[in-house]
Amino acid sequence: MSNPAQPVSSATIFIIKVMILTLIFLLAEWSYFAFTGTSWQIAFHILLASASLVGIPNTALWKRLPLPKSVHPFIVPIVLWLIMIVIFTLSVGNGFDFYTRVFIAYCALIAFISWTLRDANRANASNLVATLVSTAIMFIIIEVTAPSIQSWISEQQRAAVQAQSAPAPTWDELAFDPIDMRPVASPVTNIIEQGPGPSWGPPAGWGTRINARVERSLAGEFDVLLTYNSKGLRGEEFPYDKPDDVFRILMIGDSFLEAREVNDEDIIYHQLNEMLDNYRTPDGRRVEVIGAGTTGWGTAQSYLYYQIEGYRYEPDIVLNVFVINDVVDNYPAQFYPERGIDFDISEAGVTLISSENAQPRTQPVVSWLNALPPAMQSSNTVNLLRQVFIPPLTPITVISEVEFTHPQDYIYLRQPSLDGYPEAWQRTETVYNLWNTQTQANDTQLMVMTVDVGLSYIRGVIDRHVDQPEWVWDVDLPQTRLSDILEPLDVPLLNTRDAYTTYATENDALVRAALFFPTDGHWNPTGHRVTAQYLLDTWLEQGIIEAN
Repeated sequence: MSNPAQPVSSATIFIIKVMILTLIFLLAEWSYFAFTGTSWQIAFHILLASASLVGIPNTALWKRLPLPKSVHPFIVPIVLWLIMIVIFTLSVGNGFDFYTRVFIAYCALIAFISWTLRDANRANASNLVATLVSTAIMFIIIEVTAPSIQSWISEQQRAAVQAQSAPAPTWDELAFDPIDMRPVASPVTNIIEQGPGPSWGPPAGWGTRINARVERSLAGEFDVLLTYNSKGLRGEEFPYDKPDDVFRILMIGDSFLEAREVNDEDIIYHQLNEMLDNYRTPDGRRVEVIGAGTTGWGTAQSYLYYQIEGYRYEPDIVLNVFVINDVVDNYPAQFYPERGIDFDISEAGVTLISSENAQPRTQPVVSWLNALPPAMQSSNTVNLLRQVFIPPLTPITVISEVEFTHPQDYIYLRQPSLDGYPEAWQRTETVYNLWNTQTQANDTQLMVMTVDVGLSYIRGVIDRHVDQPEWVWDVDLPQTRLSDILEPLDVPLLNTRDAYTTYATENDALVRAALFFPTDGHWNPTGHRVTAQYLLDTWLEQGIIEAN
């Protein structure tokens, strides 16, 4: 005669309940971050409230309610939800943002359930032990399965992008159809490994990540592996202390220098270091080039990086790479209010006013993960959670996902002046004055190089405004205004237009088609190489270097 089936222990049931509850919360928070809009916010709260229905028992607390047991399944979630709302409300005004308050309330709710949950044979202490055991089991399971889950998520993302994306347009098409000058797809990002943000990030508004490896792809354009060193910079790491036999050049800029579209070996400063192996300064020193760039930065943040971190490399030359969006980036309160920051820029210095909602935005979950001990930063579980909670960032480029012309494009408009542009240019001028003063104090030469976006792009911007024939456009206006700012300071201004045009003409192509990714809008590997060669030729002409 077979033995009757053994009942499942209460401890086992409890562990399963807590695991399910935790998974429901993770799904709810993911849905909130993955989607936007009121309906998804409501769904987020409903899921959290529904989580309390997962096996709520007849605890001693609920038994005291003067209500029939049959209504307990309906009353208990309401009571738990009210407790969560109270905690959420009390946390307002204590420096916590919305997401953090939700998480605090949820943790309090779980603690409350864990403490009150009991059955005929178990007390509170054993339930707390069971909670810890269930948590440990969850972590073990996730740690073991996380790599496979990450791979599966990445494949699903890639498949979705490929299925939904139209073929990338060529720049021959875009040049004469400016309405289509925006991305047709977003890059897919797979975080393989990632440490916390560098110390210089928050004072500058935001930064990169240290000791990170990231796969990034965009259908039809690039599929690359990005690596960041322990100082938060791409590629090779250099010590702060400069050897006596080294002449050091520090390049600082935005996404063009972070270069999230090319592999390490294709980045402009890596290519320059290879080219410069055969060159020395007139006094015989070898030359090192270091690159520091972060997506979304303007001139003000590039200067803040130099002031906070860059000077520590003891550079002989600081080269600021100027892109047309840098001017409006210096006035985010006017042009990018969603970033939640602005700068107080005066002759006294540059101060970041607020970074509470800075872009790229860091989810509270990610902030907590970044605060973990270094030994835990590289765990499979942490990397999986980062992939789930960090959505791919939309790069801020010369090609923008906007229906109309991007504010950066009005940099070519001479008359009338767009609201905010005079202030943005004034801020840019003040920053360069401050930067030059500081580099001179450090016995360093400041230089500025403009990235030419191609006459086809500018023509597309102008053609979009055919209904404003009285408007006056000037394709050389950014260069002219920068020259007016930098010439009195004795700061060399380098212009890539001739080098780009020459290369494009020799290859029977438009500048944009030859040197930039059509959809993404940043330099392709050829763009990095041609710009590196331009700098090498310029430094030779200036007598900064000579053939070895």
